[in-house]
Amino acid sequence: MKKVKLLKINYWLGALADFIYGIVILIPSRAGVSEYVYPMGLFAAVAFSWGVMLLLALRSPIERRWILIPTILVIVLLGLANLYSLLIGAIDFNTVFPRLLLCITISAFMLFSYVKTKQI
Repeated sequence: MKKVKLLKINYWLGALADFIYGIVILIPSRAGVSEYVYPMGLFAAVAFSWGVMLLLALRSPIERRWILIPTILVIVLLGLANLYSLLIGAIDFNTVFPRLLLCITISAFMLFSYVKTKQI
């Protein structure tokens, strides 16, 4: 069924993004800061955990479709945090722009998929 495949793509996409983001945030230069700070480790732990949760959703993609809603919320909030960091001068535009573009793209795809799979 194409709708199940669409959900699985979303779970894999979200998990992969979480694992990459969890690793990247532990590298200060990639995180847009000069040195490691404690919240980076906390965020990485949450990102890895969320990625595992999305992989677990693969086992029952239809029944766990609801997981896309909090995942979209997290992605949007991460985008807003990046935007706020840009506005206060904590990180520069070159650091923020790819992240914002990724947040917008992934959240739009997940929202589309959630709506598209409503009638399963």
